[in-house]
Formats: sequence, structure tokens, C-alpha cells
Amino acid sequence: MKFLTKFLWGFLFSLSIFSYFFPNRCQAQYLPVDQLPHITSIPDFQPGDGILFTTQNIEKIKIIQDMVADYDLKQGVFHDKETKSTFRYIKTQKSFQIPIIEFRRINPTKYRIRVHGAHENFPFIFSERFHHNWKLYLVPLNFQQLNLNDQDNQQLLSSYKVFEGNEKTQTSPKKLKNFISNGWITDIEKDPLSRLNPYYLLKKFFRNHSELEKKMTAFISKKFANAIQNDNLPTNIFRETWFAGKIRTNCNKKKIINNECEWSNPESWETKTARNPNVFEWPDQLHWQANSLVNSWWINLDIFPNLFSDNNQKTVFYRSNADGSIDFELVMEFWPQRLFYGGGILSLSVVSICLIALFVRWIQQKNKQNLSHRNPTN
Repeated sequence: MKFLTKFLWGFLFSLSIFSYFFPNRCQAQYLPVDQLPHITSIPDFQPGDGILFTTQNIEKIKIIQDMVADYDLKQGVFHDKETKSTFRYIKTQKSFQIPIIEFRRINPTKYRIRVHGAHENFPFIFSERFHHNWKLYLVPLNFQQLNLNDQDNQQLLSSYKVFEGNEKTQTSPKKLKNFISNGWITDIEKDPLSRLNPYYLLKKFFRNHSELEKKMTAFISKKFANAIQNDNLPTNIFRETWFAGKIRTNCNKKKIINNECEWSNPESWETKTARNPNVFEWPDQLHWQANSLVNSWWINLDIFPNLFSDNNQKTVFYRSNADGSIDFELVMEFWPQRLFYGGGILSLSVVSICLIALFVRWIQQKNKQNLSHRNPTN
């Protein structure tokens, strides 16, 4: 369970400040990751700050500038004597108000994220190596605040305990109740194992069947940097985000080329539905490379009331709270993984068809042999 500590601190977090750097052309031979240690020595730099290099987000600089324009930008110049590099940088002086992030790592290519109490736009950072095929999806809001007086919840809480070796990372029963009261934890029952899971089938032979069906609570972490890892969040089906619609800009190509599109204006965005009407892919324009090598998304809350507040919609994508904040749910997924699933399904289908064809052929040959025995030729 030691990996949990690394995961909590290193894989999923939000930033309080954004800075973006404009290196001179003569420094092109230096990679941003090589320049990063020197940039952190800037007096304006503080632990927890995020860094965006223009060279890595060259097509999205106008979007980045529009999105952070309201955060008291400060300009500066930094000269590094060791590498003889000069940078012009712009820093947001106003901190972002970060919501509570409840999340689960379902597998290495899929994460579920529930955002609680988001008051304003914020950067969402996922510290896996940057790849444009990491996608963020807005999914239906299917969770409610847990009722501490519910008998099933009380039974689960009474059996909850901190696992041995997890004292530094796992939350205590008392803190867990506080998390639930605040609406930060929305599921405390571990997903049951699939009956098709080989692990389940093996355990069924060696353990009491009732033990496998017993309800229990999986790992729930302490709150680190407004993030809580909750391994009880649902897995859902593997094709949950397939054939999703898109949140896209309605700016025409001419406006985009001429940098006339108002990216921070919620009216600049629209939805395009697809075969799966209940899931929408977050705009790729808001997917940026941060800290030289990791993924970041700008979460623009203005999109929600503008695109998803129709009372006639059967699917609810966000919930407004009494304090003016909103809750919503996201799924983060590595898109090429579905090619693996699709290939597996196709392979199984081909093998099944071949087996059926061989079986039918065997039946036909057997019938022919039976007929030949019944009608022997002289």
C-alpha cells in the first residue's frame, strides 16, 4: 500500500498559481524540463506554483492568456547565469480557489473524479506524463450526500478501520464522518468483484462465499492539498465514455486564425451530441502541458450554466449548492486503451465465429456419416 502515498502527493492535484514563460529563441537548444530547476530559483516562484512553457503550448497561448487574464497578472524577466538563458514571464498573483477533489484510480488508464464546492475556474493537474490522448469527460452527476443516519451506512462505518501500514495516509473513522458531513465523500461501499473476474472465481473455491458478498469499505485517504483518494467510487462499464459528445468552440476558423475568439466567454462554447448523449469530452483547447511534462486542464465553470442548465434535459451534469458553488463528476481516460478493448472484443468475436463454424461443420459431417450408414451403397 506504499504506492498510495506517492499517488496522493504526486499524481493528482490542483495549483494555486500559474506562471507561463516566453524563452528567447536562442535558448531553443534547452528543453523546458532542463530549464525547470533554474526557473524555480526565481524570487517570485513559490512551492505549489504551476509553470506553462509557451514552446510546449504554442497553439494555445492566446487561450491561456484569455483564461487567466482576471488573476492580476504580473510580468517579469529572469536571467539565469548558469545557462545564460533569459525568460520573460507572466505570473498570476491572485490565487485560485481550489475545490475538494474526490477521486479514484480505477486502473492505470482510467480515473474517476468528483469535484465538490467549486466556486470559480481552476486548473486541474494530473501528473502523468503529458500526452494529447489523455482525455477528460464530463459524465452525469449520479451521487448524493450520504446519510449518516442510514442503517447500511452506520454498519459500514462501524466496521471501517485503518489498514496496517496506512496510518500516515488513511483517514480515521472520526475524520471520515466529518468528510461525509461536509459532502466530500460520496461513496463508502467497495465495488463488488465481478463474477466473471478470475480473481473472484479463484477466491470462490478457497473462501466462504458469504465473505465475498460481504459489504465493506475500501481505502479512503486523508485530505492532502484538497484531494481525497476514495477507492470506493464506482468502476462502471469500460465503455462508459465511448462515442461521447464534445464541448467545442463555436468560433469560425477565420476568428481563430486572427485570434479574435473570446475564449473566456461562455458564449464561445457549444455542445455537439453523439451516439452517447450522456457524456461530453472536455475541450482539447483547455488541455495544456504544465510543469514541462504533465497534463493540466482548465476547468471553466461558466460552461456549466451556459450549456447544461436546460430544465428539459433528462441528464443532470452539475448541482448548484446554497453557497453558490457547484458539484460535478469527471472521468479521465487514456483514449488508446479503448483500441485494446476493441481489439480484444474483435478477436473474441472472430474466435467465437470460427468455433461456431467448426462446430456446425462437424455436425454436418456427422449427419452425412449417419446418412451414409443408413443407406449403404451396393
